[in-house]
Amino acid sequence: MRAYSRAQGLQVVFDRCDALGISYSPARKPGASGGAGADRRRARKTRAFLAGGLPAGAPPAGRRQSLPGSSTPRPMLGYIRSLRKTTVALIDKREFVGLDGVAHLCTGGEAPWPRSHTTTCERFGALKSGGMAGREEMFAIEERARARAARVLGVAPAEVAFLAHSSEGLNQAVRSVEWRAGDNVVFADLEYPSSIYPAAMLRERGVEARVVRTRAHYLSLDDLAALVDRRTRLILASQVSYLTGQRLDLARCADIAHGVGGRLAVDATHAAGVVPVPGGACDFVVSSCYKWLLPPTGSASSLHRRRE
Repeated sequence: MRAYSRAQGLQVVFDRCDALGISYSPARKPGASGGAGADRRRARKTRAFLAGGLPAGAPPAGRRQSLPGSSTPRPMLGYIRSLRKTTVALIDKREFVGLDGVAHLCTGGEAPWPRSHTTTCERFGALKSGGMAGREEMFAIEERARARAARVLGVAPAEVAFLAHSSEGLNQAVRSVEWRAGDNVVFADLEYPSSIYPAAMLRERGVEARVVRTRAHYLSLDDLAALVDRRTRLILASQVSYLTGQRLDLARCADIAHGVGGRLAVDATHAAGVVPVPGGACDFVVSSCYKWLLPPTGSASSLHRRRE
């Protein structure tokens, strides 16, 4: 299980680095030929190998696989350890508060505070004190932010709302469904509590909460599909798991939900800002923005799409 969980986590690293323009390439032995072009080709093969082999079928611990361009099986972890990371600073550390002498590796939990936020807060205070003229400028800023959030989610600005936190958006998604006794809602056993609580409350209305049991903390979409039927009104899922880093195929999740006339609600908190969010495939998308998008705590974006 350890071998697989590490490999699965590395896949998320590759996905995020691709989205951010950071390159990973296999380490070359000293004196090896091929140069940068060969490195890029090896990197593409490596990503294709991991993307094709890991998410679809969870390899058991100790499994040996052939590497790209080689017929000799080698332990997967041995291959992973041979990768060389090229570090690229997307934002200078001096642009953040409190990072002097610190390697901040906790953005998935709490992002550092950009110095620009302090200036922005001061500007907000000035606008608030500016009466109606200041209010109009705040409205204009909100619309610009909405347009940028829409680009992150891949939808139209009119479909985006700003909320206090993702839990608020998930509650709205659950409550927007016209539930009837005998309906069911489906989610995995490793979902964040903010997804589970509003769904669990539906039992008072005769709605069944169906829990997909993960295997070694890996969510199989085949197992999810097996619990879905014609009475499934909603599937709750995280695009990237807060617990394991597993990244789901949202297009397939949407096909599963829409195939039975249900809806798909997605928590993209750990995805927005690092990997593409296919909001157009979903019915609801929520994201707490204080992680990879870097805003302060108390900001979240939400998408609600109406489907006939």
